[in-house]
Amino acid sequence: MGLVLAGVLFAVGLTLALTSRPSSSFGWTAYSPLSDAGLGTGVVVLGARTTAGIVIAAAGLAGGAGLIGYALGRRRTTAEQRTSDTADARP
Repeated sequence: MGLVLAGVLFAVGLTLALTSRPSSSFGWTAYSPLSDAGLGTGVVVLGARTTAGIVIAAAGLAGGAGLIGYALGRRRTTAEQRTSDTADARP
């Protein structure tokens, strides 16, 4: 159940991040005589929807990784307990 929720969070976040329209980019404009160089820095500011999508996708990935790690740790501990139980049962 938890892994499905993490997958849904990741999918929703990725969809939000990829489908949102890019925010307007801005740059410095000034009179620059005798120069062919542009003064714009090419900075793009992420919109609120894109930022929310990235945060939600990251939360889904972190949650999924945590749940997978927890499940693997429990499986290893259970296997070690069974091994030690059979070793203790031998006469």
